[in-house]
Amino acid sequence: MVLFMVRATVLCVGDEVLRGEIVNTNASDMARALVTAGTTIVRQSVVGDDVDAIVAEVNRARDGSDILVVSGGLGPTHDDITIDAVASALSRPVAVDPQVEKWVEESYRSRGKGEITDVRLRMARVPEGGVPVRNAVGVAPAIRIESGTLVVYLLPGVPSELRHFLGELFPPVGSSDEVVEERVLLTPDESIVAEPIYAIVQSTGAKIGIYPGKGEVRVRIRGKRSIVDAALSAMTIEGLIPSG
Repeated sequence: MVLFMVRATVLCVGDEVLRGEIVNTNASDMARALVTAGTTIVRQSVVGDDVDAIVAEVNRARDGSDILVVSGGLGPTHDDITIDAVASALSRPVAVDPQVEKWVEESYRSRGKGEITDVRLRMARVPEGGVPVRNAVGVAPAIRIESGTLVVYLLPGVPSELRHFLGELFPPVGSSDEVVEERVLLTPDESIVAEPIYAIVQSTGAKIGIYPGKGEVRVRIRGKRSIVDAALSAMTIEGLIPSG
């Protein structure tokens, strides 16, 4: 799937993530995968297990995003409410999908964990019009839902399962004309370089990130080769980076 010029919002759901009880590696994994797939990340959010908060983020994603990728809240417990919240935001009913029910049952049987129960059956529920994608490393499937100009992807929050789906649904773009260059500036004072770098961004169109560290300031320049070269040339002329 090539996703050139697609604007993406990343949403992580879970009280434990919101409170900082676990390190949110999912956000960085999702952002990296989407960027390498050719998207532009326009927003990242974390919300708790709260229907209203999730609905608000789905509605916000309609304005300025082409895809919304959500992680977490697809499990069998009472606080796994992502499917219901997203379905509510999209005005879709939710029902057990017979195919997904079969997947869930097979998954538990293959692990020697018995028959499907009403609790486990919660993971077989799909919003109307959603397309489930089987989970090869866990139980809860991913779900893709188209709603107008927005495409929503619901992914499990278990990091190993999330990474599996990211690789399957958002493979890296094979070729791209975007390049990235990194340089250490000649001055360790971020405040000194802020204005000239902003001027270079304005004149060249390059995307330049400034990253201060211990005793140094690094910049990362992103864009087409010609744009990056123009930015590097301007930075050299301004005395921000060494020549050559």
